[in-house]
Amino acid sequence: LVVSGEETARAKPDPLPYLTALDRLGVAAPEALAFEDSAPGVTAAVAAGVRTVGLSTSQPAEVLASAGADPVVADFRDAALWDLLRGCGRRAAIVNSTPPSIRA
Repeated sequence: LVVSGEETARAKPDPLPYLTALDRLGVAAPEALAFEDSAPGVTAAVAAGVRTVGLSTSQPAEVLASAGADPVVADFRDAALWDLLRGCGRRAAIVNSTPPSIRA
């Protein structure tokens, strides 16, 4: 599911795009996981109550962490990400608003 800022009354860093995606998926924020590579995206996801993984592909890890990302990983191959996913222990909705051009 992709929800763009143009579809909602407010774009990131407002949480509305994430809240809209959660509503459309029928998923509560604690059951979701977001992947973001920008501070406004991290801010939006965190404000929506979604645990957010920062991808330091376009901004420094420190910037993403300061916005609330936890953890911050280098890319989708990072071992820390896979450790996190293995630890989820239950089905989770993954909400991803990273453009397809930088998905691994």
